[in-house]
Amino acid sequence: MKKLQNIIDRKQLKFKILKMRFLSFLTLIVINIISISPSIFAQNSPCQNGIPHYAFEYQDLTTFPKLHTDMDFTVLIGYIALDTIVKNVSYFDFNQFMKRQTYNDTIKTIMKYYYNMVDYNPLLFKASMSYSDDVSIYPNEIERALIEKIAKVSLTPYLDRAILENKYILHIYVDDTVYYYNPAGRGASSEYYMINATIIDNIKGKVLPNIFSYVPVDINQPNKILTYPANSCVEFVYSPAWGFYQNHVEKRIEDENGEAWVKKGKEYIVFLDLSIVCSDSISAYYGLFPIGLPYKSSTFLMFPIEDGKVIDPIDEFGFGKDLTVEQWKTKLVNKINIIKN
Repeated sequence: MKKLQNIIDRKQLKFKILKMRFLSFLTLIVINIISISPSIFAQNSPCQNGIPHYAFEYQDLTTFPKLHTDMDFTVLIGYIALDTIVKNVSYFDFNQFMKRQTYNDTIKTIMKYYYNMVDYNPLLFKASMSYSDDVSIYPNEIERALIEKIAKVSLTPYLDRAILENKYILHIYVDDTVYYYNPAGRGASSEYYMINATIIDNIKGKVLPNIFSYVPVDINQPNKILTYPANSCVEFVYSPAWGFYQNHVEKRIEDENGEAWVKKGKEYIVFLDLSIVCSDSISAYYGLFPIGLPYKSSTFLMFPIEDGKVIDPIDEFGFGKDLTVEQWKTKLVNKINIIKN
C-alpha cells in the first residue's frame, strides 16, 4: 500500500511540474504577443528616386509569426498554420499540394483564412509575407501560388482575385489631387497623380498607416513632407500611363475628355494594394497603389460614383449596371462574407 502511495505521489509531483512548465510556456507566449504599429519616417526617405510617393516605414519582422492579443481565432490559427508551412514544407511539396487542388473545401478554407489575416492588419500581413529567415518556403511564394490557383479554379475568378489580392477596399471622398510630371522619365515613370482622400467606408483593411508623402517639386531640391492621421484618410498614387481597358483596348487612365480619372471633390470605391517603394537594413517603405491592369479593368478598380450610382461601364464583377452605391456595396460585401465566413 505504501509503495502504491509513493507511485501516486510521484505521478502527482510529475503532473505539478508539467503544469508549471505549461503555465511558464503560456506566460512566455503572452510576453511575446506584442503589437506592431507602423511608424512615420520623420527624416528624409531613403527612396530618393525623383518620383513622388506616399510612403510609410514598417520595420522588418525579427520573429515570425507576430501574434497579437486582439487577434480573433481565425486570424490566430491562420498565422500559426502559415508558420508551420514556411518552416516545415518544401517549395516542391507545397507546389505539388496546390496542383492537386480544385475549387474545393480546402481552397475555400485557405481563402477564408487568407482574407481574415489581411483584413485584420494589412501592414502586419505584408511584413509577414516578406519574412525570409530560417524558412523552407518564402511566405510571399505561398501567397502568389494561392492567387494564381484562385484565378484558375474559382467560379468567379475576377471578383475573388480582386477581393483577395488587394489589401484595401475603400469608399472614399477625394480631398485633393496633385499631378506630377518628370520630363526625364519614361512612360509610367514620367507622370503620377497623388491622391489624398477621406475614408467614407472601410470595406477591407482595418488598419491604415500614418502616411507621410514626398512631393519633389524639383528632383534636385529637398522633398516636401506632408503627414496625415491614420484610419481617417488614405493616400495613394497612380499613373495614367498604366492604362486600363475600354472596348478591349488598353488606354490611358483618363476620362472621355482626356482629363484625370480621379477628381477632387468626387467619391470613388477603390481597390488598393501595398507595394514596397524601397527598403533599408531594418525597414521596408510601402506605398498604396491600384493594381487594376492584371484584371483588364475598365476602371483600374477605381470606380467613380456619380449621382449616387457606381460607374461600372462593363459590369466588371457581374453585379449589374446602374446600381446605387448601397446596392453595389451590398453585393460586394455579400461576396466577401461568403469568402471570410
